[in-house]
Parts: sequence; C-alpha cells; structure tokens
Amino acid sequence: MQEALTLAAFASKVIIVQRAGALTGQACYRDRVNAQQNIEIRFNTVVTAILGESTVTGLRTHSASGGNCDLEVAAVFAYVGLQPNTEFVKNEVTLDPSGRIPTDGFMRTKLPGICAAGTVRSRSPHRAVSAAGDGASAAVTLDRYLADGAWPFYDSARDGAGPGEHG
Repeated sequence: MQEALTLAAFASKVIIVQRAGALTGQACYRDRVNAQQNIEIRFNTVVTAILGESTVTGLRTHSASGGNCDLEVAAVFAYVGLQPNTEFVKNEVTLDPSGRIPTDGFMRTKLPGICAAGTVRSRSPHRAVSAAGDGASAAVTLDRYLADGAWPFYDSARDGAGPGEHG
C-alpha cells in the first residue's frame, strides 16, 4: 500500500490487484489507500499474465467472481508481499519460526556456500534497498568463500552481538 500511495502521486490511476478479499496492511495505510481517489483495488484477483511485446500494454487478471479480465496499463510494479518463499529449502537449511532463514551479518547460513538475502532472511527490514545490500554482501561473502573456503558462521541470535571481522 505504501508503494501504491507513492505511485498515486505521479500516476493518473493506480490499480492494486489483491489476492485476498481485503487489504491486510496497517490500518493507517488502508485508510489512506481507501481515501485516495486515483487508487482502485481489485479484490480476490490475481495477475495471470503481463501483456505486451517490447513494452507493457496490459495485464491479464483472474478473479473468483468475474473470471478473466484484460486491463490496459502502461506499467507494472510487482509487489508480492512479505511471505518468505523458503519452502523449497526447508530440508537443507534451518528456518526460524516465521519461515525465514537465519544468517549472520555476512548473509551466511550455517550451511557452507549458502547465503540468504532480502525478505527470506531472519531479521530482514523488508525493504528493497536492504535486499540489494544483502545481495551485495552475499556476493562478496561467496566470492571470498570460493577463494579460500572459509565459512565461519557467527550466531548473533545466540550470542547477542554482531559478527567480528572474519570471512
């Protein structure tokens, strides 16, 4: 909803395609989105295709009540929420109770050679800019690991402090 509010300041119309039957964010954002004249919300709807060849020309959506619908749009801002997509690694790395992957400050997991970045890692602030920083940290960590094979995971959750200069 924050992103929709930001886009609404620059776009003539913003359409939120919402899987659920209601907005699930913070009440202050729900109120602001509902009050914004140029934001339309399509509930119980999913995007099934982004249309266009060299540029975006539309979206194909499917709703439980109305079936398929093509919308003419000039751009798409994809934001799919904060649920971590970690089910596929649950047998390889430990997950915290929220389904996220614990890492140290260098994005290392306890499994050598595996890093986690962005909203899939524990204690993520859930912001694009921090995910980019996590990715950069993970890339440097993996580069060092490939060069020297060192993987000293520091368990900050256990010790309550940040990692030292290692790796």
